Amino acid sequence: MARVADLRIYPVKSLSGNRVDSCRPLPSGALSLDRRWAFVD
Repeated sequence: MARVADLRIYPVKSLSGNRVDSCRPLPSGALSLDRRWAFVD
């Protein structure tokens, strides 16, 4: 049986992730607060 060993969200794309104990999936399948922001040059 598969299990989740570590859960991280990345609020800013390509920067360090934050370890979380739980997270809500969105209807799109993405995780809540994951990759909400990006820096664009």
